[in-house]
Amino acid sequence: MKLQKIILISIAAILLLETKVFCQSDNSMPDPATESAEDKASNQILDAFRTNLATNAPLSKKDFTNQVAAVDAAYHHGKIDKGVAIGEIWMLTDNQAQDFYGKVIDQNGKPVAGADVTANIGLIIGAGSTHKTQTDAEGLFQFIGLRGKSLDITLEKKKFQIEGPGLGLKWPNSPDTNPNDRAVYTVSKLKESDQTK
Repeated sequence: MKLQKIILISIAAILLLETKVFCQSDNSMPDPATESAEDKASNQILDAFRTNLATNAPLSKKDFTNQVAAVDAAYHHGKIDKGVAIGEIWMLTDNQAQDFYGKVIDQNGKPVAGADVTANIGLIIGAGSTHKTQTDAEGLFQFIGLRGKSLDITLEKKKFQIEGPGLGLKWPNSPDTNPNDRAVYTVSKLKESDQTK
C-alpha cells in the first residue's frame, strides 16, 4: 500500500515538473476574454470533474487510488493535458474521506464526557475547514462525512491534561478508525493546585 502511495505522489510530482506554468503568481483568475479555446475546454473539464466529486460521497482509500491511476492513464494516453491531470489529482486528494472515530479516557481508563474535540481539515485547493464536537457520556466522539487531504484532531478538557501520543494529523496511510476500533486519547485530571489551567 505504501508503494502505491509513493507511486501516486511521484506521478503528481512528475506532472507538476513537466508543466511550464501551473499557477499564476498573483493568484488571479484568467481573463475569460483572453483565455484560449484550449484553456476554456480544460476549465470546463475541471469544473465538471469538481461538480461530480462534490455530488458523490467522499473517496475511500481504494477509490482514491483507482481514480488517480485512471487520471494518470488518461494523461499518458493523450486524453487529457497535463494541467487537467494535475487539477484532477489535486481535487481527488481534497475529496478523500476523513471519517474519524475516537474515545477519550482518563488515567484510570474511565470515559471522559464533555471534552471539546476539534477536527481541522487540510486542503490543497482553497482553505480548509474546522469542525467541533464534544465527547458523550461514554467518552466517544466522531466526525463523519468530512472530506479533505488531511485531518488534524485536537482535544481540550478543562482541569485535564492530555497525555501520550495519538493527537495530531491523520494522513492517508494512518490506520483507519471505525465505531468498533476507535483512536483512544488519554487525559489526566490535574492536581487541585494545577486546576487553574
